[in-house]
Formats: sequence, structure tokens, C-alpha cells
Amino acid sequence: MHEGTATSTAHGGGHARHALQGASLFGLEEHDGPGGRAVTRLHGFSAGRFELLPGAAQARVRVFPRRMLTSAGGRRIDRDVSAYRLEERGSFAYEVPAARRTRRLARGGIGRLMRR
Repeated sequence: MHEGTATSTAHGGGHARHALQGASLFGLEEHDGPGGRAVTRLHGFSAGRFELLPGAAQARVRVFPRRMLTSAGGRRIDRDVSAYRLEERGSFAYEVPAARRTRRLARGGIGRLMRR
């Protein structure tokens, strides 16, 4: 539960459903696992961003998973290459259908909708 994961599942030819979970950023070094055994917790995080693709009805989701590594020099946060296959940028990406912009949203922005 404390490990970073990324899964995509599609059923019956429908759109893929994506689930992302980052490693735990804060918490105990160890916790009790099944059977009362001590389990070492992985620490880290995942950051992400949405990139709107010009002229396309899709958006790209880019995720930057990071993990705490311990070495003789201490601890540091770096790319999580143990659980993910990352591109040169230290991220992975996938595309999702983008929601259509409505005229109301295009003219007044989200703030206008929130004030109603």
C-alpha cells in the first residue's frame, strides 16, 4: 500500500481507467505488516501535470515518480526507476480524452462558474 504504482485498465473496448498512487512522503520508517512482522516503508512522492495537445481532443498526463534512496552519504529523493520505466525526462506519460470546453467556460473562466 505504501509503494508507488500506476495501472491502466480497459473493459469491453471502453476508455482506459488509470489509477496512480505515489509512495508515502511522510510516515514511520517501519510498520506492522501481516502477521505482526515489521515492514520497511518506502518514502517518496509523485508529481504530475496535464498537457493539452493542440488541435486534439486529448490531453497528455505526465507523471514524475520519485523515491527516497539511502546511501553512505545520507538520504536523497531521486527518480524511481525500480517501479517505473521512465523516459529521459524522468517521467512517463499517457493520453486521455479531454473534456470539451463549453462556451460558458471559454468566455468567463472557471471563476465565473464558481460564483453562481
